[in-house]
Amino acid sequence: MQSIKRGFMAGAVIALFLAGIGVLSKAQSVAQTPTPPSWQIVKTVTLLNQTNPIVNPQTLFTPKEDGLFRVSYYLEPIATTAQENNGVGGDYICPSVFYVDDSGLQQDRSVSQVTGNVCAQGGILNGTTLLLTGISDVFTFKAKAGNAITLNVVNQNGPGLSTTYNVLVTIEGFKGHN
Repeated sequence: MQSIKRGFMAGAVIALFLAGIGVLSKAQSVAQTPTPPSWQIVKTVTLLNQTNPIVNPQTLFTPKEDGLFRVSYYLEPIATTAQENNGVGGDYICPSVFYVDDSGLQQDRSVSQVTGNVCAQGGILNGTTLLLTGISDVFTFKAKAGNAITLNVVNQNGPGLSTTYNVLVTIEGFKGHN
């Protein structure tokens, strides 16, 4: 009877040992499964209560290696004193993102049918705010390592900017495509 108990115990220990190896083997195979390619946020930039154009490009991100990037931005006018002049509305605030690819310096290419640029507008007519129109854009591009991805914001209507605005930018890099 003692030998049967010992045999049973040994069999149980061996079964538990083999089950443990199976669990470890499964865990190891799951850990080795490659991560699928995906977009990952590499930088977010928030510029609040801007009252001047950004004419000296602001560096958003400088890639350490060549890669595929996606920029999403939203420019939101939040207050204006811009006056409409004979039917032409106040400020046109136009953001641009610049980057360097294999061909050299590039600018985002989405353009407005109205102004020729992607622009937010702010204006006032007879003391009443006419419109505060925010704009957004999303675009994908290849960027060269060591070259800054930059933002500038210009006023289409000349030297003064009379609209206060916020700019929110997210830059993503595509990972796992090699």
